[in-house]
Amino acid sequence: CDLPISMAVGVSIAENTLGSSSTPNEVVAQVVDSTLTLSGSNSNGNALSIAAQSTVKATAATAAGAGDFGVQTALPWTGVGANSLNTVFESVSASVSGGQTTVTGVGDVSITAQNSTTSSAGAGGVAFAGFTDGDGDGGQKTPSLAAISVGAALASNEVTLQTSALVEDSAVVTLVANPGGTPGDLTVAANAEAVVEAVAVGV
Repeated sequence: CDLPISMAVGVSIAENTLGSSSTPNEVVAQVVDSTLTLSGSNSNGNALSIAAQSTVKATAATAAGAGDFGVQTALPWTGVGANSLNTVFESVSASVSGGQTTVTGVGDVSITAQNSTTSSAGAGGVAFAGFTDGDGDGGQKTPSLAAISVGAALASNEVTLQTSALVEDSAVVTLVANPGGTPGDLTVAANAEAVVEAVAVGV
């Protein structure tokens, strides 16, 4: 007699997207075409602080499973696919452009940009297949190895970070309040850090 065809399929997809290559997600701190005269300082010793900071945590996890274990069939098979994807395009900038900033007295000028991203992707796919082809000991069905099973998993991360701190077409002047004093410092710093983790298991 003709045997039936038996199959089982499992699919799981998880995706996180932040920004794109043409339009990244932006964090901006800036002073544009301004004239500033500052005195005094904050608890960090800065008369002027321009800081842009971004912290991104993206996690994608998928799991898929399928099983086919029954009566004898002509084509017992299972297929499983799991896909996890994180895509991050992040731009962080801190700047002073145009104009003039003058600090009188004690105080520093700090321009900083910090861009941190942690991207984790995990995927797992498990498939099993089999059929029973007769009575074994004690009248129990005996499993056969004549079966097909395919398990596939894909975990991927795409992280692009743009980070800048700058003084552009602008004057930053720190003056000594008293003779013999020390003028303030100018600090311009940009830092980018990416931590990427990907784990995929297919059985």
